[in-house]
Amino acid sequence: MRSSAPRPRRYAGAIVLVMIAFLIGGAAGLVAAWSASTSNPGTGAQALVLAPSANVTASTPGGPCVNVAVSWTAVPGATSYRLESRSNGGPWIIRSASTGNVTSFTDTGPYAIGQLDYRLTSLITGTSWTSASSATSNQLICSLIGPVTSLSATNPCSISSIGWTAAPGANNYDVERRVNGGAWTTLATNQAAATYTDSTMHANGASVEYRIRPGVGATNGSYSSPAAITDWQNFRVLSIALTNGGVAGTIGAGDQATITFSKPVAPASLPAATSIFLQRNGGQRGIYFASTNTTITNAIGRVQTPNNTFGTNTTLTGAVNWLSGDTVYQWTRSAGATTQSGTIAGLPFTAGGGARCAADNSLQQTSTPTLSGSW
Repeated sequence: MRSSAPRPRRYAGAIVLVMIAFLIGGAAGLVAAWSASTSNPGTGAQALVLAPSANVTASTPGGPCVNVAVSWTAVPGATSYRLESRSNGGPWIIRSASTGNVTSFTDTGPYAIGQLDYRLTSLITGTSWTSASSATSNQLICSLIGPVTSLSATNPCSISSIGWTAAPGANNYDVERRVNGGAWTTLATNQAAATYTDSTMHANGASVEYRIRPGVGATNGSYSSPAAITDWQNFRVLSIALTNGGVAGTIGAGDQATITFSKPVAPASLPAATSIFLQRNGGQRGIYFASTNTTITNAIGRVQTPNNTFGTNTTLTGAVNWLSGDTVYQWTRSAGATTQSGTIAGLPFTAGGGARCAADNSLQQTSTPTLSGSW
């Protein structure tokens, strides 16, 4: 005799599961209840698909693939992600089975030299539900030595100063230089520091380029892109001009001497900056700038004049202003009167040993400045 108990409805189990999913996760629970490949075996019901991850990107400074930064766009409904990597086309290896509800991961590696890919799968924590497919990242190329970046070359005084960012994986560097587009020459090999000072005195106006090759042990990487100093200049006097502020032929109050340097000066390097010494005749005759006698060790230098240009040997006192970022020395006579005849144009100049460059305290170089004017 058949039992009179009612049969269970065919879809009761499915309805209960859907209601539980809705109560637990709301609409997201319904959306993610089943993936495209996972159905309720008792009912054949199929829910909406949990979308795959998108915009998966991987980046590294280059060289050895360590501390690779992987990021992606969040997927609606996903509460975690599974990240896998593959080196040189080999098997996929899980780097993180469940990253949590984040959109980035740092993979410490390291990996073999060659190709590196990542793929990401969307998950719902605490369940076996996943996205139907995974998203793959851009491909990275891993090498033993990374590139040199941020190479810079400057010309602060009468030298060239080169610096760069350490290359990943490198422990030594080769430094090369070329001048005016000529051949590359080696300046240093296997040096550990990421800086170099080139003390070579180039011609003013030269174009000087530098490039760096990183290495590890006896293995070399690739040369960097060049860094250039397009207008190399040493530290020197560019011009000297005398200006008469009163009676011509007389060095009186208001008369000036203006000396222009190619680079900023360290004013403290000239202890007698407010004085100018005049030598009337003899082998040491001339105008000594920033000096009280014929010794030019601590002076800017001397303009050699003909005999008897001045009425007497004397020290002139005045006030000094440093202008244009300490590149211009301007001396102004405070009082008194001393005779002087002729102009300084075309006369020889001897550089002193007093003026020092502000950047590295190096001495001024010899030069042939433009000379003009008279008192």
